[in-house]
Amino acid sequence: MFEILGYSERGVINALFYDILNSSKSNKLISDLLNKTIFINDKKKERFKISSCIVLIEQSFSDFGDSDVLLLIENKGKKQAVFLEAKVKTYSRKKWRLD
Repeated sequence: MFEILGYSERGVINALFYDILNSSKSNKLISDLLNKTIFINDKKKERFKISSCIVLIEQSFSDFGDSDVLLLIENKGKKQAVFLEAKVKTYSRKKWRLD
């Protein structure tokens, strides 16, 4: 199961997740995307094998914050939440950092 709730005015977020939604292998694509993340001191290459995913785009969590995307996933039988913050890098800058 793959489902999207919400809408973003950020075109890149909608484009990415609606493209994944319309794919016949959406769970594999989300797994592949999340498996590209790097966690400190974690050598595992395949942490995610997702069987279902609900995507919440631009949801407000009041004092907790406003993330760009919240993924509610079932990963190898466990339910997990993944918060994503999206940033766009323009190629006009030579250096770019999150901080």
